[in-house]
Amino acid sequence: MIKVTRLTEQANYMENMQAQTEYTDIESVAAYLGIDAPAGSSEEAEEIAGYIRAMSATMDNMSGRRLYGDEETTNTYDGEKGEILHVKDVCAISEVLLDGADVTEAIYKYPQNKAYASRLVLPGKSWGTKRQSVEVTGIHAMHDELPEDIKLACTIFVAGVYRNAHPDPDFKGEVTSEKMGNYTVSYASAKQVGDAANAKALLSSYKRISL
Repeated sequence: MIKVTRLTEQANYMENMQAQTEYTDIESVAAYLGIDAPAGSSEEAEEIAGYIRAMSATMDNMSGRRLYGDEETTNTYDGEKGEILHVKDVCAISEVLLDGADVTEAIYKYPQNKAYASRLVLPGKSWGTKRQSVEVTGIHAMHDELPEDIKLACTIFVAGVYRNAHPDPDFKGEVTSEKMGNYTVSYASAKQVGDAANAKALLSSYKRISL
């Protein structure tokens, strides 16, 4: 029974990794590393692609939110008594249903002047208290277009994972390593350490604040 459970957990992990939206690409990682981009069908390309999915998921976990998405889905919520409904970050909202009735045009989205909404307001009305009575369809992420700073941060982290897995045998200097999620990232120069520090600071600025 224990073995079956572990296999199931591993299968779920692999499925989630395959479904993870990627925050950078193999060509960008290769360019940052200063290596030739591997062919798409090669083992090295598959290896880097796996690191990209893993670091994209790690960035989501560290920030407490999905940073970027490109596919529309529907999330179901319980009603919250009053005008305000707290939702996962969602952008490009196409439909909001309350008890099957379309209220999309009636809602206000907050915070204002952001690419995403985390609170939906139904002025003068209540969302009720029924279970699974609200359906929100849209892209459930902060952004529906990949921000360049998020792409760069992911590129830096993936490069660090790759360096740890493929250390330069001719490098004689000091290597700095740290854990990120389930992976170890390594930096072999002051510039790389600085790039990583900037990437982590950027990621910290995206961290979701609970209301």
